[in-house]
Amino acid sequence: MEKAKLTPKQRLFCEYYIELRCNGTQAYKKVFNPKSEATAMSNAYRLLKNKHVSAYVKKLQKEVIKKVEISREQIISEYVKLAFSNITDFIEFDDQKVKVKPSKELSPGKLSAISEVVKVAGKNGNYVKLKLHDKKAALDSLSKIFGYFAPDKLNLGIDFNQLPDEQLDLIINKLINKAENGQGQ
Repeated sequence: MEKAKLTPKQRLFCEYYIELRCNGTQAYKKVFNPKSEATAMSNAYRLLKNKHVSAYVKKLQKEVIKKVEISREQIISEYVKLAFSNITDFIEFDDQKVKVKPSKELSPGKLSAISEVVKVAGKNGNYVKLKLHDKKAALDSLSKIFGYFAPDKLNLGIDFNQLPDEQLDLIINKLINKAENGQGQ
């Protein structure tokens, strides 16, 4: 295991590196207390190039990914909650008044659609300000995930008319191979 080939300070550097969102300079400063920012930056870079350090960092990253693993279905489920929430899930109103429903009457899925609840002192008494997450943004994200409303043309900024036939054939063959192997998605 790579961990055994590291000094205690190198191990600690790797752990801080992960904790500090892959900021090598800050991780180096926490562990080694260098005299300057430049020293921290260059030594952190050098440490990260060490094969044992980089292997341990990758191992730690995989552990983090395992801990917070989230599936595509979970992401879609959360977007669906936001996209299809309705203000009447949270309030009742008529011509005379508006009443916020008690939170204990709302499902966890409905509650996740709320981005903000603020009690406000107004001229005519206190009231509650209720704000939902952006419904349009959630719908847009779902549309992208499912490929709805995709553009009819994709502009890559390449003038294919200017490319030699050999290059065009190479590009076309690569695209076909990717599509056939399921990599073009």
